[in-house]
Amino acid sequence: MPDLHSPVKVTVLNSAKAISVLLDSRQRAAFLPFLSREVSVSQAALEVSELPNTMLYRVKRWQRLGLLLEMGCTRHAKGVKRLYRATADAYFVPHSATSAEDLLTLAHDIHAPLFSDFLQAYVQSGQALSDHWGVRFERKGEHWSVRPSKAVDDDCEPTDLVAPPSMVEYLQMQLCEAQAKAMQLELWAVLERYASQSSVQGKTYRVILGIA
Repeated sequence: MPDLHSPVKVTVLNSAKAISVLLDSRQRAAFLPFLSREVSVSQAALEVSELPNTMLYRVKRWQRLGLLLEMGCTRHAKGVKRLYRATADAYFVPHSATSAEDLLTLAHDIHAPLFSDFLQAYVQSGQALSDHWGVRFERKGEHWSVRPSKAVDDDCEPTDLVAPPSMVEYLQMQLCEAQAKAMQLELWAVLERYASQSSVQGKTYRVILGIA
């Protein structure tokens, strides 16, 4: 557990209870508002759509675990709000400090809930196509194409302007390392460009990018 009086750039976590906060997708999401800035309990709760009392309970626990610092107070019309900030801007969790038997298990524990949430939203997009939707399996070049379709005669290509902005593609490519790195950088640039355009007025879309 870090013994800190002010936020630092990065700290190592070895406490199993503190690590469990970052490995749990819901707690990790609730903790995000406190990274790299000072924020009140009510504002953090609003940002992650939690009840203020639920967030207050989390904050008190995170303080005990050494993950949050109370940074001071701010006055407002109804009184005083306490401000909190994460003890570090980034946390390094050694694999040896987790209960995961190997890195694959750890990666599964972290990412599986995110993939599950993504697939749920993806299926909802398919169901919105039609009451008689199905899944179309066909060959695209050297790979399978598997995607929701409205009907047997509608293949609903992602490039169709009337198709919903929803897509899952899995491809295996024969590339040299330089080509693969170039694709990674290009995909990352696209992700950053659209992330910079994100707006609270927009609809939530989940984007998962991967190359391995």
